[in-house]
Amino acid sequence: MHATEAPRAWPPGEERAEPRGARRRIGPYALITSLDDPRSRVPVPERRYIARSADGRHTVLLSLPHQGSDPQRFLAEADASRYLLGPCSAPATALAAPGEPAW
Repeated sequence: MHATEAPRAWPPGEERAEPRGARRRIGPYALITSLDDPRSRVPVPERRYIARSADGRHTVLLSLPHQGSDPQRFLAEADASRYLLGPCSAPATALAAPGEPAW
């Protein structure tokens, strides 16, 4: 694992200045670290992060769509994962609200 400089959570072309090392928030969560090595040649279907709720009570695996992918498709697939059953499935328990960037 490595510390994250945080992904962009806003639409492309909409730049915002933030202090280096500032924790980024995605939905109700603060990002802690990235699970994916950007130098790896192993493709992954989404960007994965460890994140924590604002009250610090919940630590979660948070996924974001890759830049350039369809965020609505990402949300539809995440919503459909709620109905997966089995020992090897990890269904989504929370999704971005309508109008928020996909997570």
